[in-house]
Amino acid sequence: MSVGTALVSAAVAIVILMLGTWLVSVALRNASIVDITWGFGFVLVSWVVRLQGDTNTTRQWLLVALTTIWGLRLTVHQPRDGLRVPGADDVGRLTAGATRSGQR
Repeated sequence: MSVGTALVSAAVAIVILMLGTWLVSVALRNASIVDITWGFGFVLVSWVVRLQGDTNTTRQWLLVALTTIWGLRLTVHQPRDGLRVPGADDVGRLTAGATRSGQR
C-alpha cells in the first residue's frame, strides 16, 4: 500500500461518512449530530488504512486499538454532554456543562 492510496481511501471513507451525516442532519434539522460523528471518523480512518496494509505488526494494531478506543469514547460522550437544540443558546449549554463538571 502506498501513502497516496491510503490517503485517497481515508478521504473517500470520510466523505461518505460526513455526507451521510449531513443528509441525516438535514432530515432532523439539527446539525449538532456532527459532534457525535466526527469522533467516529477517526475510528473509520484508522481501520480503512490498517485493513489496506500489507504488513501485520503489533505496533500497527496497537495504534488502531488506541484510536478506536479514543474515537468511540468521543462518540459516546458527545450525546451525553447534550445535543444542541436549534435556536438554543450555546453559551448557556456550555456554562451548564462546566458547572456540572465542577469548573467555572
